Amino acid sequence: MDNLKKGNSWGSFLMNLAEMHTLAQGPLDELVVAIQEVISDVDVKTERANRDFDARTNQHQTDVRRYTDLISEANRNIAETHELIDNILIP
Repeated sequence: MDNLKKGNSWGSFLMNLAEMHTLAQGPLDELVVAIQEVISDVDVKTERANRDFDARTNQHQTDVRRYTDLISEANRNIAETHELIDNILIP
């Protein structure tokens, strides 16, 4: 138990709560419910973060494709203009 306390801050926190309940002779059921609620809350927040990440990734990929197309179009326009100038100035 000491290794759990030293190795992980959440483990230490949970072990301290368990010890407090044991010393106070309180039921551990409340602690179990509280831990389950924390786990559920973390799961919901993780799912939301993953959805947000996926949405931002999709937007980023769309933006990259759009900018790549714009750059390609600009390069084509530059090449066409360069060729036109060469044909006009150097007959």
